[in-house]
Amino acid sequence: MRLLILAVLLLASSCGQSDPAPRQADTGNWKGSGRDRLCIAKAKDAWRVGVIAFGEGDNNCSLKANVVLAEHGSLVEAIGDPACRFFIESDGRVLTFPTKLPAACAYYCGPGASLGGKKFSSSPDAEPATDFAGDPLC
Repeated sequence: MRLLILAVLLLASSCGQSDPAPRQADTGNWKGSGRDRLCIAKAKDAWRVGVIAFGEGDNNCSLKANVVLAEHGSLVEAIGDPACRFFIESDGRVLTFPTKLPAACAYYCGPGASLGGKKFSSSPDAEPATDFAGDPLC
């Protein structure tokens, strides 16, 4: 599995582009079910994704990550935690998280909350993604 991830990273980095950007259609604010929100935006030196997804009550997952466009979707890696790395699939209108995420990603979720299988729809009127305290994730 690590060899596959390494191969994907090498292929993505060999495209001659130092900052492979998400497709323009993928940037901005996205809404999921209920209070779930996601954003993709350009930071100082990288593209970032921020997501908050709720489980039971106020239990939630909150994640800030770097994101690069790859052949099979957007490669997401939690900031400072390369063990939490996965692909988000996009059809231009819906972003879909894998149903099974690396075990390291559980760190970003409270009890009863998960990012697995979450879907986010493109929406010009989606509220910005903020963490539970109301701070922006992008």
